[in-house]
Amino acid sequence: MGNDICCGILHYNDSEDLLCLHPFRPKEKSPVQSPAELIAALREAATYYMDVEKSEKVLISIPQVIQGDAKRHEMIGGSETVAQDVVKLLAVNNANPSMCVIALKAIQVLCRYGEGQSTSCDLNLQQLSAANACSEVVSTLQLQGSDENVAEAGCTAIYNLCGNDHNAEICGEVGAIEVVTSLLRQHESHAGVAEHGCGALQNLCFQHSNTTRCGEAGACEVVLSLIATHETNAAVAAAACLAIFNLCSGDDQNTAQCSALGTCETLVHIISRHQTVPDVAEAGLMAISTLANDDNRKKLVDAGACELAVLLLTTHKLSVGVAENGCTVLYNLCYGNALNKTKCGKIGAIEAISTVLKLQNTVPEVVEW
Repeated sequence: MGNDICCGILHYNDSEDLLCLHPFRPKEKSPVQSPAELIAALREAATYYMDVEKSEKVLISIPQVIQGDAKRHEMIGGSETVAQDVVKLLAVNNANPSMCVIALKAIQVLCRYGEGQSTSCDLNLQQLSAANACSEVVSTLQLQGSDENVAEAGCTAIYNLCGNDHNAEICGEVGAIEVVTSLLRQHESHAGVAEHGCGALQNLCFQHSNTTRCGEAGACEVVLSLIATHETNAAVAAAACLAIFNLCSGDDQNTAQCSALGTCETLVHIISRHQTVPDVAEAGLMAISTLANDDNRKKLVDAGACELAVLLLTTHKLSVGVAENGCTVLYNLCYGNALNKTKCGKIGAIEAISTVLKLQNTVPEVVEW
């Protein structure tokens, strides 16, 4: 035995509280292609987690295997081990920024599918929550958030994880709001962090208990600062408008705070600058509609919100989102205010609304407003 050579990896066995020596696994002969192969490869990578190269390869393969397909998401979500293994690989590699980015992107992909990752995968969201993904992502950002790539990937992961109220609540409880707000200050000049950090705040505020916490963490000031810093960036403008919409929806304190910071005037300015971009038009009108209460109505009208709403309705008359929210803005601005009604009538609001109604008379939300 004295001449034997043993090659392997030291592996900590949680259940037996000891270090075990495992042999190196041979490299895969072919890339992982199916959900079943992915589940097995993740299990192996999580077991032999000191093999960083293996972990990297299997994590990178996740989006290639899923391919944005709902059925593949469901197959993977049906396995409790996938979320556990991905979160474990994030945790054991959290001293390595590049591995953090890869693992965070894997979590992003597990959360959502479809074109532009537009649809949440409920089963995977539940599995990730059970695997403590929310707290692990926040911990990673606390440790490696000074790296702008980690910051951007982590903010996007939080945005995706908060695809349901339960996860948004957990993320709020484990410090995601404070971490994201801090990272937005730290990386203010980085457009990717700005866009996805605003997205994270937006989804965190879907859980209403988080909106007050966001206000207390300085989210209102941060978002306004990002709009100014990235004034020419339409993606940041749209994300910031949606963040303001959720920050102020049903929260009088945040609405008052935003108003005092000049949000009414800032919104009209930034939306006007990107008036031809449908996403900015819709998101901006949503933000204005939320701010348009009795206290802010005059500010918005003086800043040109009436003219802007009419312009956007005319420019984007085929957009359901712009039509619905543009009509909502005009309703809120004119509610109980004869002067504003007269003004909107003179600048073509009636004609703009009539045109939209003719083009979208089968859309209930548009007809209602």
